Amino acid sequence: MTTDRDPDPTPAELLDAALRYAGLGYRVVPLHDLTFRPDGPACSCGRGDCGTSAGKHPRVNGWQKAATTDEGTIRGWWQKWPRANVGVALGSASGIVSADIDPPNGEAALLELSAGDLPETAEMTTGRGRRPLYAIPDGLEENPETRGFKDRDGNETVRLQSTGGQCVMPPSMHYTGRRYAWVEGLAPWDVPPAPMPGWAIRATAPMPKTPAWSDQAARDAFAEGSDFNRRAEWWRDVLEPAGFKQAGRRGDVLDFTRPGKGGGVSVTVGHYAARDGSPALYVFSGSIAGLDAGKCLDKFGAFARLHCNGDFREASARIAGMGFERKGARPAANGTHKTAGAVTPAANGQADELLVESLAGLRPKPVLWLVPGLIPAGMMGLIAGEGGHGKTTFGLELAAAISTGRCAFGMTYTDPAKGKALLIACEDDWERTTVPRLVALGADLSKILRVRGVQRKSDGATLDFHLGHYAELERLLNTDGAVKLVTFDPAGAYVGRAGVNENRDADLRAVLGPLSEASNRTGAAVILVKHLNKSAGVSAVQRVSGSTGYVNAVRFAYLFAPDPADTARRLVLPIKRNVLPDDTKGLAYRMESIPPDEARAILTKRWADLPPADLEQLAGQLFRLAWEHGVIADANAVSAFGGTRPRENLEQKVAECVTFIREFLGDRAWPDSELEEAADRAGHSGNALKLAKKRMRTPDKLDPNRLSSLPLGQGGAWWVWVGPQPDRPDSRDSRDSRDSRDSRDSRDSIPL
Repeated sequence: MTTDRDPDPTPAELLDAALRYAGLGYRVVPLHDLTFRPDGPACSCGRGDCGTSAGKHPRVNGWQKAATTDEGTIRGWWQKWPRANVGVALGSASGIVSADIDPPNGEAALLELSAGDLPETAEMTTGRGRRPLYAIPDGLEENPETRGFKDRDGNETVRLQSTGGQCVMPPSMHYTGRRYAWVEGLAPWDVPPAPMPGWAIRATAPMPKTPAWSDQAARDAFAEGSDFNRRAEWWRDVLEPAGFKQAGRRGDVLDFTRPGKGGGVSVTVGHYAARDGSPALYVFSGSIAGLDAGKCLDKFGAFARLHCNGDFREASARIAGMGFERKGARPAANGTHKTAGAVTPAANGQADELLVESLAGLRPKPVLWLVPGLIPAGMMGLIAGEGGHGKTTFGLELAAAISTGRCAFGMTYTDPAKGKALLIACEDDWERTTVPRLVALGADLSKILRVRGVQRKSDGATLDFHLGHYAELERLLNTDGAVKLVTFDPAGAYVGRAGVNENRDADLRAVLGPLSEASNRTGAAVILVKHLNKSAGVSAVQRVSGSTGYVNAVRFAYLFAPDPADTARRLVLPIKRNVLPDDTKGLAYRMESIPPDEARAILTKRWADLPPADLEQLAGQLFRLAWEHGVIADANAVSAFGGTRPRENLEQKVAECVTFIREFLGDRAWPDSELEEAADRAGHSGNALKLAKKRMRTPDKLDPNRLSSLPLGQGGAWWVWVGPQPDRPDSRDSRDSRDSRDSRDSRDSIPL
């Protein structure tokens, strides 16, 4: 019998697991179990030819219908077959699909297939690889398909398994002698299965080669939507106002979740193209009012259905009010539709042309400055630091200076910028924090603006502002040329509101690129405020949280951090200087309390009717900034300071734990529970112990550091030891031979 394997799960463990899965709504089915013999694992089905399917097939006939969440039925099954592996019916039965990722090429295939779109989800390890679980999204409850992907040698790499299949669940035994086990912290009761990402949706619910189109006759009767199809944006003009949420993207294909749904992919944009070549909408879900599942729409058709109850005449009037032309070329009537990415002729049969021009007609322009040598005008920059290190205060100081036309940061320079500042912020209370600080900094509040939202012209509704509204922001900057500064504090909040994943560079660039262009065209400086991540041993630039797209998209960036030698002193150090002078140095400042009499005078000059109690409390909150210039410091070294502690060296911890195990066990067998207790007392974390034991379980039986396990005694006690595999002693004789004189005084250690 093979002894170098995981311990068999007890009947109680198997039943408890089955009932727990049923409690999650998963339909449970009992599977055959395994017996491990010298010649290999034997499946309880008795056929003897199960191969890699041993212990994986159901014990009950018609299991697809028999799989259940009924507690009484499940208890009856495990009373009859107490060692049965636990299975769960996949697909529409339980609302989940599994993704088996097997060596040797599974991980590479998954990365290529998913393009990195791999949300955190419930995940288990199998005897060979790993298996994430995903929740079936809205609209696919009845038709997800199982699909496998193979490498060049014909080996299956990734298998997405759905309706008609079942998944072996922890703590069942795998034919390799390993238990199925949940990845630590990723059991489904810790992390519910994430909605299937777009790539998995498209793999298990293939798009039809020739899609059906909604409202074709109605669309042909109207030419008013041509300009809307050409210039409108799916997200800003059609889907977001209807309550949809962005769910992700893969290449040019965008996925969205319907209103009222917490996740999943309800519609996708860009897999098909409309007649005029614009990306079309394909509908998965049958639960979206006004839209037909399994059909496509262009922007105008979707707008008419989502916002005008299918009334195209009303839709044409509405889009005219939004600034789109009511008349345009009628789409070609050839009835053909091509997938996104294909070259599509224009309506008049003429191919579109790429427009190019010589640079000879352009004149060079100098860099203009809000603050000479520090903050350029008409460009997007970034300030980054941990919480409480002065980023917001820096932005308010700059806004206050611009509002009154004075020099910023205690500097002296000619022609200081004067105008308005637009603050887009969501972390500080405006009345209790922001306004008092601005007044203390000498700001003209009439020149300080804030964004309250975006008003939709179609119905007057107010939407939350986010970075996807860059076109609306640019219109405001063009209308009010006095706005010299725009700050996003923090930027990540407004990226997230747009449904964009800030950790995906391509997605982030899709909103930061247009924002940067708007800054260039209008001449207003745009400053993004970002927090730092917890990474240690990396450069200051790499500590900016989110994708590197943040730092790559801006023209200048500053790090904010406390002075390691004087934490009351705040440092402002350049970490990216594309347009900054090469000799740009940093700044430093201290926050100094304003004397009570002066603070009261500042407040009463603006608000003479403040209640005395409020006046006293606010006066105690006010401070001013004392600036230093020409600061030289290593930003990379400073970024490692500020309260962030380097992560423990896990490799070193595991190595230390290996040494501990070897010394603790010596030449004796010990219960696993006592090893865990001793490791905990010695300061070794459970994760380090787990990894150390896994590392010591080498296949080489002569490895002196080899860790093995063997069941001895009654009650399923487990013993562990290191060293060459000995002959297995009889469990009862072993219990009688234990040496109670061992210095560690374990009542259950056994000499080997």
